[in-house]
Amino acid sequence: MAEQSSTLVFDTGPLSHFTQAGWLGALRVILGDRRAVIPDTVVAELRSGAPSRPNLGLVLEASWIEQHELVSDEELREFARFSSLLVAKDRNIGEAGVLAYQHAR
Repeated sequence: MAEQSSTLVFDTGPLSHFTQAGWLGALRVILGDRRAVIPDTVVAELRSGAPSRPNLGLVLEASWIEQHELVSDEELREFARFSSLLVAKDRNIGEAGVLAYQHAR
């Protein structure tokens, strides 16, 4: 999870743990007026994990969690940079997306 002013950007792991524990609603309360954002890379990870862990669908259905597609030149450049440093096979794609979103701001 990364923070910039009133926006919190989440990776798959923390959201998965909150849903498994039944605490997604508590996270909403803790956020207060802050925005919750997940980049499309995290959305993809959640979707791929949902068949075996249906609770992940709750994150995708949550109207208070903004889904953001990485499309700007800067976001894509940052995603490529962080991917080259972090991604191995199919691992850490969500993390690279979170960092790309954060650094492009």
